[in-house]
Amino acid sequence: MDFVHLHFHTSYSFLDGYNPIKKAVSRIKELGMSACAITDHNSLAGIPEFQTECINNNIKPILGLEGYYTWDIKECSKTLEERQADALNRAIEAGVLPDNYLETKHKKKDYLETIKDYMYDTKQYHIILLAINQIGWHNLVKLQSEASRLCTFNGRFLCDNTLLRKYSEGIICQSACIGSPMAQLLINNRIEEAEQLILEWKDIFKDRFYLEIQPLNIPEQRLVNLKYMELCKKHNINPVATNDVHWTNYSDYEDHDTLLCIGTNKKKNDTNRMKYSNDFWIKSKEEMISSFNNQLKTINEEYNNQYNNSYMDFYMEALNNTNVIANRIDNNIKLGSDKPLFSDVKVPHNLTPEQYLRLLAWNGLYKYLSNNRELDTRIYEKRLAFELDIIINKGFAPYIIAVYEYTNWAKTHDCPIGPGRGSAAGSLVLFSIGITNNIDPIKYNLLFSRFLTKDRTAPPDIDIDFDYNNRDNVIVHLEEYYGKEKVAHIGTYTTMGVKSGLKDVGRVLDMPFDLVNNQICKKIDEINIDKATPTFKDYDSLKDGNDNEQKQWIEFNKLEKQNKELFRLARAFEGIPRNFGVHASGILVTPCDVNDHVPTRLDKNTGVTITLYTGPQLEEYNFIKYDILGLKTISIIQDTLKLINEELSIENLYDCVDITDSQLYEYISDKNTDAMFQIESNLMKKIIDEIKPTEFNDIVAINAIARPGPISVGMDKEYANVKNGIENIKFPLKGIDNILKETYGTILYQEQLMAISKQVSGFNDGQADSITRRIIAKKKIKLFPMLIRCHIYGKKNCEGPEGWESNDNAPWYDPKGTYGDEIKGALANGYSVEEMKQYFDYIMGFANYCFNKSHAATYSYISIMTAWLKKYYPVQFMSAVLSMSNEDKRKKYMSICEQSMNIKISTPDINLSQKSFTPNQNNILYGISSVKGVGESSLIDIIQNRPYKNLEDALNKIPKKSFNKRVAINLIKSGAFDFEDSNRYNLINKFYDLRKEKDERYDPNSYNEFVCMQFEHDTLGYSITYKSWWDNICLEEKVSNEATLLSTKEIVDKKGRLMAFIELEINNCKINATVYSSKYSRYVSCFDTNLTKKIYVEGQKQNGKKDGETILIINKAKRIAA
Repeated sequence: MDFVHLHFHTSYSFLDGYNPIKKAVSRIKELGMSACAITDHNSLAGIPEFQTECINNNIKPILGLEGYYTWDIKECSKTLEERQADALNRAIEAGVLPDNYLETKHKKKDYLETIKDYMYDTKQYHIILLAINQIGWHNLVKLQSEASRLCTFNGRFLCDNTLLRKYSEGIICQSACIGSPMAQLLINNRIEEAEQLILEWKDIFKDRFYLEIQPLNIPEQRLVNLKYMELCKKHNINPVATNDVHWTNYSDYEDHDTLLCIGTNKKKNDTNRMKYSNDFWIKSKEEMISSFNNQLKTINEEYNNQYNNSYMDFYMEALNNTNVIANRIDNNIKLGSDKPLFSDVKVPHNLTPEQYLRLLAWNGLYKYLSNNRELDTRIYEKRLAFELDIIINKGFAPYIIAVYEYTNWAKTHDCPIGPGRGSAAGSLVLFSIGITNNIDPIKYNLLFSRFLTKDRTAPPDIDIDFDYNNRDNVIVHLEEYYGKEKVAHIGTYTTMGVKSGLKDVGRVLDMPFDLVNNQICKKIDEINIDKATPTFKDYDSLKDGNDNEQKQWIEFNKLEKQNKELFRLARAFEGIPRNFGVHASGILVTPCDVNDHVPTRLDKNTGVTITLYTGPQLEEYNFIKYDILGLKTISIIQDTLKLINEELSIENLYDCVDITDSQLYEYISDKNTDAMFQIESNLMKKIIDEIKPTEFNDIVAINAIARPGPISVGMDKEYANVKNGIENIKFPLKGIDNILKETYGTILYQEQLMAISKQVSGFNDGQADSITRRIIAKKKIKLFPMLIRCHIYGKKNCEGPEGWESNDNAPWYDPKGTYGDEIKGALANGYSVEEMKQYFDYIMGFANYCFNKSHAATYSYISIMTAWLKKYYPVQFMSAVLSMSNEDKRKKYMSICEQSMNIKISTPDINLSQKSFTPNQNNILYGISSVKGVGESSLIDIIQNRPYKNLEDALNKIPKKSFNKRVAINLIKSGAFDFEDSNRYNLINKFYDLRKEKDERYDPNSYNEFVCMQFEHDTLGYSITYKSWWDNICLEEKVSNEATLLSTKEIVDKKGRLMAFIELEINNCKINATVYSSKYSRYVSCFDTNLTKKIYVEGQKQNGKKDGETILIINKAKRIAA
């Protein structure tokens, strides 16, 4: 007899399953088991990874789910108030309460106590569902997705008998653990109800229903197992044995417990918390039998050997039935399609997508060439024909037509798109049909092969930046165009990362917050990894990097050695899913109902449908995703244009911006880059100061360089020194000046590496992409020997001589042609081994930092667009910027307007201000919607009924609901009626008089600048009319003042010394201050809030780390006697 695990949680049972799929399947294989199920809580999310891993290890995957059950999803979907009202009616019907109960007043506590026994049972009970075949799999997908839509309670998707009956075909049902509805009924001695439910599930699933027993040796489990034994015999139902697996090995118990603490927000040393017994690992058949034997010993003790033989026969039958179930499962359930599932885009004139794409592309190209007659038509025709052949032969025309459809719709529906994003900008086809804009890929040497090659099998990615404010309209359009049931947002999963894992584990282990967050994690932040979310593997790889990277690894390794258990657990938990997420841009569109293939969930907060598969998983199963991003800068550009002239569009701006405008580059070189896209940070300003850009290519280079990796190896200085004549240009190889001349001999772009591979070593497009770019960009160190040998000696598509793998001075042999055609190698083109080895020695320290030039070029064009608008339309541009900014950035930009741009920021004007910040000559007025308490309906009525002679006129014209007391007083306080009277106390009193309000009137004589500042701070978030004492202090200005000490927070700096963050009040201004360790040790007693509140400080005003934040750096301090 074999045994198969049929109740099996992986790490996709969020923070409850410590059973990573790779590790779990490895253990199943080690135990010699031929099949295994996956039954994660509430989700089918882990199934793609589980199925793949099982198949790769010759194990039959059984696709399932531990779902949640409720008695009636209609009842459970009601609000709490509705359920309480129903309970009250039931109590009245039962005679527990009189019919006139509601006519008298009752305390809520008494009322709830009275009806509690009549409340609907909202417990979420457990149920195991397994797919037998393709029909069963589709039904499981539909059941879970529909449960999510109809009844999500406490984050769990609930089904009831109606839903189970609807989707029962092809599904095996197991009664699950003692958390099932029938088990709970039995435990609570409601035997008849349990039996009735069991018979109902048997009626739904027929012989596919099994009563599940487990060897957990606790009273409740023993009772349920014995009752199931009776009921199986009585009703001819088969039993099945499971172990409710939650972790992989017996020894993983404590680590699972730590993970559970993370999931339940508890600490390990908490005594009152959820805790498993050490029973739920992947047991072998022998361990399962042993566990049931131990359980039987206890039963014999409790029942005087009454069940000895019968129970042993029962659990042996249940164990054997795991094989019966496994044998019922089909071995070839498909999760996707054998061919790409393109959406059904409508093509005019009965053309095929391929014919339509050719028509659009050639028409678009000739229109472009007719407006740019200086271009060589033959070069463009040849490139377009080449690209079209590859796109069409690869079968991707329907995809590109679909992207064209929604980008074209957006342009004609007030939703502008950016010039391009990513590798798509390298395609002349996309440029010709208007998916990308204004960056001619031939003119800027952008490679189509960076986007698509004839050898690449995966669909290309076309990422589009849409107007942030209208991006959702594009998705609504897709739902209307294709049908809502065919469109879904693509899901993601938040996973345990390096820093998040360290913080979570540190909290659970009750380690000092300051140690984990302010020392360990901050030190990790200082390590330069050119990734948004570095992994432990990335940090470990620093050991084999350049000198700078090796130094950083030493620091990381030191931290790990000092905190071994913390790092061990964080490493163990890395990559474990924490929760559902949603992709920022990915949208799935299918030719059929999404739930015909893909499980989804409904997000109750946003109302959108989200796939349980990630983007890469969907692509693997031949689903087509579309990347629809919202970019705030596109909205800023659009809003700026509308403020200049309502008729202008982003297409007009493309025509207006002259990227050869020398004044524009002087403006950028003077570091006036605040609010300009991508080039406003201090790092960018530093690089701009070094490079001194004079042309568009310099901006492209700056955008490629300005990352920690390139800077750490001096790319910025290398480029700047040659450009500015400090050093002579040097090329790392002869004969490649045509490739590197534009970047002054520095290799900045992946496209340059690819071009060198083609020109020097004879790679084709596909090889330059799949060998050069991917191996270097992904830092696949194990493949570096192949990369180097292919470049120097070439590649032969035949069997190599014995020992060729270890011979570094020979070609690479590729008998199956996995990496395309044979490669000549650099030696055949006149290069020496020494030259090529020197080239690789040169690039290996930095090549993985090289950037995608297509992306750098398109985003640099957005930088130039914002620079042009800021220089030539500064008031309109900064108005749009302020409207799109958060509170911190808004403060920063207002300061820049007034201090650097000579633009005055003014309070709102009821007659002149629009919804958002409004340009008014050389002023920017606050928008009416910026006033706290003024909602959309009030805004519309205020604008529609303008102009107003005075406050009384506004009261007469604006409907009272839109100009209620709160709205009116806040508008007065903000300064919106200052044109009538600058004393806002007078205006408030006038409003009270006109409305006959009973509020106490203000004394107009007591109105002063401090009252004005408080009013504006309360309604606008900032003081506009008058500046606070702190706002009038310039950056770098010295400060010497008495201060009130509000709080002190000590931390340990990088050198292990105490420093402090201080909160002070000076002249009615709350100020954040920093005292570095060298000063703190000297003046520590001055910052002890228990010793003193009044101190004297000397220091300097500087920028803080947050946008718009300024801080005081304290250099001296002394206590002031009380």
